[in-house]
Amino acid sequence: LRPTCVPMHPVDTALVQVSPPDDEGFVSLGTSVCEALAAVEAAQCVVAVVNSHVPHTLGDALVHWSQLDVVLHHNEALYTMAPAVPTPQETAIGKLIAEELVEDGSTMQMGIGSIPDATLLQLKGHKHLGIHTEMFSDGVLPLVEEGVFDNSMKGLNEGKFIVAFLDGSQQLYDWVHNNPDVVMRDVAYTNNPLIIAQHRRMVAINSAIEVDFTGQVCADSIGMRIYGGIGGQADFITG
Repeated sequence: LRPTCVPMHPVDTALVQVSPPDDEGFVSLGTSVCEALAAVEAAQCVVAVVNSHVPHTLGDALVHWSQLDVVLHHNEALYTMAPAVPTPQETAIGKLIAEELVEDGSTMQMGIGSIPDATLLQLKGHKHLGIHTEMFSDGVLPLVEEGVFDNSMKGLNEGKFIVAFLDGSQQLYDWVHNNPDVVMRDVAYTNNPLIIAQHRRMVAINSAIEVDFTGQVCADSIGMRIYGGIGGQADFITG
């Protein structure tokens, strides 16, 4: 059985953006499965906007046309995000992580932020790295081309990039389109500590906003001001 997020409240209508259907009638949720799949499976009515710019990703992203109750068509380019140039301080931190904490054959999770991105830039000398993560972006692409990420020693889902959502450039979206090596999974799978723990040499790289003198890490706020959720950080620390 595939673990799936379960909504805490009944879902009347789910509105999702999908790719055009393939020859077998499957549309794709594209760049983000996360909780979208759970919404589709739980909703009484599924409204889908078919957008030709949405990449046809595989895995849990596939939804059959028969599951859609209302279909609209609207073509619009997806939001893209260019990779940021790391500062000298971020580069130094990324180099330290890459040299001291990431061994050849490691399976990696990268969170959102400048430090995970800076670390990726320092991994060009590594071998046989794998990815099991909630998200990844453009920093992975040059390392795939150079053979750094081949997913050959993960211990689970070997040969496959496992991810719940993607955020990056058009180049990234073009690369994942119908790419059998990229498997989109429900966030209840990617962030399941029992699944995470089955990987060899699992390394989780996430950003913190504040650290106090006792070593407590805060990843979502500064004082009373909320900057964002903690995402999958706690899940991967546990796994």
